[in-house]
Amino acid sequence: MNKDKTIKYTLSVCISAIFFLYVTGGLILNTDNTYWIINSFSIDYKQHWITWLFFQNSPLLQLPLTGNYSYGMGLSTTLAANDSIPLMALASKLMKPFFGLPNQYLGLWIFICFILQGLFSYKILEKFIDDKYILVTSTIFFLIAPVFLFRLSLGHTAMFGHWIILASINMYFSSNRNLLKWLLVIVVSLLINSYISSMVLLFFIAFFFKTQVEKRFKFELMNWVYFIGICFFFIQILPIIGLDINVSKYYTGGFANYRTNINSFFDPGATNWQHASIWSSLLPDLLGSKSNLSGDYEGFAFLGIGTIALLPICIYSAIKNFRRKINRSLLPIILSAVFLLIYSFSNQISLGNEIIFEYSVPKMFKVYTESLRASGRFIWPVVYLIYILVFTISYKLITKKVLRILLTLLLALQIYDSTIPVKDLRESFSTKVYSVKPEWKLFMKNPIWNKIATKYDNVLLVMPNGWPSKQFLSISLFASQNSMNIDSGYHARFNKNKMSEYQDEVITDFLNNKFQTSSIYFFVEYSDTELDLISQEIWDKISVSHNKDDLAMEIDGFKIFAPSFFKK
Repeated sequence: MNKDKTIKYTLSVCISAIFFLYVTGGLILNTDNTYWIINSFSIDYKQHWITWLFFQNSPLLQLPLTGNYSYGMGLSTTLAANDSIPLMALASKLMKPFFGLPNQYLGLWIFICFILQGLFSYKILEKFIDDKYILVTSTIFFLIAPVFLFRLSLGHTAMFGHWIILASINMYFSSNRNLLKWLLVIVVSLLINSYISSMVLLFFIAFFFKTQVEKRFKFELMNWVYFIGICFFFIQILPIIGLDINVSKYYTGGFANYRTNINSFFDPGATNWQHASIWSSLLPDLLGSKSNLSGDYEGFAFLGIGTIALLPICIYSAIKNFRRKINRSLLPIILSAVFLLIYSFSNQISLGNEIIFEYSVPKMFKVYTESLRASGRFIWPVVYLIYILVFTISYKLITKKVLRILLTLLLALQIYDSTIPVKDLRESFSTKVYSVKPEWKLFMKNPIWNKIATKYDNVLLVMPNGWPSKQFLSISLFASQNSMNIDSGYHARFNKNKMSEYQDEVITDFLNNKFQTSSIYFFVEYSDTELDLISQEIWDKISVSHNKDDLAMEIDGFKIFAPSFFKK
């Protein structure tokens, strides 16, 4: 890398770091700082952290690579299936001999995402923009893109890795045809998130057909062998990583709910997401789905007021050049963008609070719509392609002097317009750091918990479930930080049939006074009337009729049953 490139990319990294500090405050970089996770309104941050804590006890070499028996035991899903960023988890384990295991790596991951978001945005734009000031200013729009920062509001840590989408777009526009580099990008994306890896694979396919178009479809056997081999590899590596292809045994549905609304590009509000701020103080929050369970927030695609202000220029250019022949090498990525847009709308296309068109998904495609049911997420690459188009066309049509001033003003306007949601994010990340370690002692203060932790190997919930109980975080911390297994927690995907069978087994065991002496039972609450009633009935019985060697009592607000506690 020559000196000029080093300076440019160093500048990009520095600017990205500044905006990381602006959005987060920087405290989350401390891997021992977990209190921002504990105090977060998003249970997803807690889920990703808890999954990692249990994964620390798993072997480094195993199949699948992200197997996580301790978190769910016989019902366990993998770290990959729980969106806990396999790339960071496996890297942390590999570096354990040098640095030890981090308590949490989510903050470091967020920092990395900011750095690479800026870097790959810069690398894409420099292919079309020569002016350094315009290039840097345009790059900043990618760092403050609402579609990017909104994922932090949701607590979707793995899906904050938009940089790998930008990396694949950068490779599409690159003259380098090295398919092995594509293989590396695909593998990295698979170690981040299955949704993102699907987008990256699509851009790889588009890139391959771009090369075919440029060669006028001249047949070259080895290129097709590489192409088919990489696509085949993508499918085969999924179960090795820990991503299940067959989702019929998991909770499915939602394809028509977690979608993009047609007005999403101009809607600064995320319908039905109570904790998320409106991403504009100047533009109105547009109507969304009438449903109380609306998933329109997954298709949040607000472009930002600065980018929207430049759209008329692009529309003018499109009208002016309507009859001009499109560059053939752009056709594959244009078709990919159209496909992503249509898929993101789902089979129920909505505008505001009305469904304007609906169709049935053919049975043969349901395996995809159930696996990738949150279709609204597929709008992300479309948003970034719009950004690239907007800044590239503006650079071509507006004089440099005017554009420098215009972009500076629009950037300042967009930063001002998103002040409130960014402030909310920064406050959520800047939680006061406490000194209590391990963290389970924040919730369990009685000294008896230390004895319990040494006497038992497993934590069993009554009733078990794949959804989080009200005591999910505290009990999971107690189990994971004492190297205990737990039979259930909060799983992004779990086998609903096996869970139902296991729940029946738990009821039968208590009816027959059949207990696991190596396990402590926690009686938990959900917002599920049926499960809560069963749990209460079992507790009412066991708390008065247990053996004299057993411990059944409420400690620090936790109802526990410890078989043979006084015998051990």
